[in-house]
Amino acid sequence: MFYDQLATAIENARRNQLDDLSRQVSRALGAGLADDQAQQLYELIQLRRGSGPSAHSLAAATPALTRRYTIQRSPEQRSPDRQASLRRRRAHAATGPLPPSLAAHFTTGELAALKIVADECLAHGVCDLSRNEIASRAGVSKTVAKRALKLAEVEHSMITVERRPRSGRKHLTGITRIIRTEWLDWLRKGHRKAYAIKVCARAKPDFPQVRGAEKNPPRSQCSRTATIEHVDKSGEKRNRTGAGRAGLYF
Repeated sequence: MFYDQLATAIENARRNQLDDLSRQVSRALGAGLADDQAQQLYELIQLRRGSGPSAHSLAAATPALTRRYTIQRSPEQRSPDRQASLRRRRAHAATGPLPPSLAAHFTTGELAALKIVADECLAHGVCDLSRNEIASRAGVSKTVAKRALKLAEVEHSMITVERRPRSGRKHLTGITRIIRTEWLDWLRKGHRKAYAIKVCARAKPDFPQVRGAEKNPPRSQCSRTATIEHVDKSGEKRNRTGAGRAGLYF
């Protein structure tokens, strides 16, 4: 009896009367109305509240929110050949990019990432590669490259990173410089600079000159120009018989 009356009242009621009818359904539930019938009445009230002309007019009158500009993040990169990446990672780490006292604090993948940074600093004075570029050349993931740079900067004070943010646009890549004297002395040994210049030229031929970074020629070229003194003997006539070797000139 209560169910039929309440259902008819809900179907014919206006929207401002639905709250009162909901309270009546609650009282009828306490007076003996079945639970499933009360649930059906509540659902009918909710249906009436959401299916009125005023609801459509309210939704139509609500202005659409303006879409905010979002910066597109770089997609996660995956190596097309994981075995080649693994060999490249081990090869970079095996070249000894860090002195043993510093290399003991890093894993093989982190050493490979720092090897790329060292090559760029030797070839161009600074490293302006992004984390994705460092990771792809080292054969590691972006997370490993990020962790290696963070450990080298924060915990061991080996590098400094000049960050270049831009408001409302994608940030520029950071400029990394090596400041640890022990690491710099290690990199000056052997022919590391000439090797790094060749490697970086193959990997990134068009290196944009960073403001404040000087062009660094190969160390072998600097040593030759600094130690060898060129003597101009074009005006001297030398004896072809070998007397010139004794210092006799005509």
